[in-house]
Amino acid sequence: MKVPDVNKGFIKFGEHFTAEISLNIPGLSVDDVGVEILMGNKTNGDVKKIDFSMELDPTGFKDGKAKYTCSFPLKNAGVHDYSFRIFPKHPDLKYRMDFALVKWV
Repeated sequence: MKVPDVNKGFIKFGEHFTAEISLNIPGLSVDDVGVEILMGNKTNGDVKKIDFSMELDPTGFKDGKAKYTCSFPLKNAGVHDYSFRIFPKHPDLKYRMDFALVKWV
């Protein structure tokens, strides 16, 4: 997983947040697995509301390893917390959380 290094400083308003996640998914395709980022403004150590979510784009697949990436400008000021949700994708799954294979990163 490649995400901005907070030890090197913060991302300024309007700058791009860029991330890359690689998954080993042998026997599956990139169309079977989705990855999304969820962000919220942190207040007193808690995230009360999700302000932004976006599905990452599958950008590579080789030998059972899938790569998903995202890049977007930060449009809200403040301290944000983020997490990635990995979920199964299938036309018969109406909601991402309906299946017990959702993982948080």
